[in-house]
Amino acid sequence: MHNEFLAEARLLRQAAAANLDGRVPTCPDWNGAQLLHHCTQVYDGVTNGMKANAAPDWPPPERIGKDTATGFDAAVADLSATLNVGQPGDRTWTWHGPDQTVGFWIRRMALETVVHRIDAELIDGGSPKVNNEDLALEGIDEFVTVMLAWYSVDGNEEVRDILEALQGLRIGLKAPQRSWTLAIAPDGIDVENDVSDDTDAIVSADPSDLMLWLWKRVSTESVDVVGDMAAVDRFWTSLDPFTA
Repeated sequence: MHNEFLAEARLLRQAAAANLDGRVPTCPDWNGAQLLHHCTQVYDGVTNGMKANAAPDWPPPERIGKDTATGFDAAVADLSATLNVGQPGDRTWTWHGPDQTVGFWIRRMALETVVHRIDAELIDGGSPKVNNEDLALEGIDEFVTVMLAWYSVDGNEEVRDILEALQGLRIGLKAPQRSWTLAIAPDGIDVENDVSDDTDAIVSADPSDLMLWLWKRVSTESVDVVGDMAAVDRFWTSLDPFTA
């Protein structure tokens, strides 16, 4: 997945550098330059945290004397070199308590980058996709098991309020290769590795569209819904704290 990170970073850089002043429709507070700067900060933060094996200072120090695109290139190179030290199973600091390994960052940075590559390509319109199905499936699984299930237990008051409002919902997610059921309760979200018969609704799509729907990069028009559409709308509109 390290190669996917590098490939997606090249595509992200290409799209954003060609539209440094263009507004990012999925991140309306940013233009292309600010998107690149955000990614540079994320990469530098992860690099610093892995090297220190501890939570890094945030934001990381600015790369003085480098323009936006050059700073991004340097951050990608530094992070790539850091991810290549040792093996994916080696221990390192991460913000995800259950997984303190280099492999967590390899996956997380590939997925962070593909989402922001989509953001950059949306500046010019069109319908960009996650081209690697395995990467998209990893993205769906990470979203439901880490961003939703883990963060719903370890989250803040805003997240607890969302869970309270959605309690009792059972939402199925289905790609041709894999499926999940999300069971929402006030104290967290449980993930089942299948679609059960008692779901309120099932959301189906190819891996790319399903991942990007969860990350709110495409609308519900891009997926198929069977069951209670109102329940799906309630669920989807609640995802902002998990996708920020």
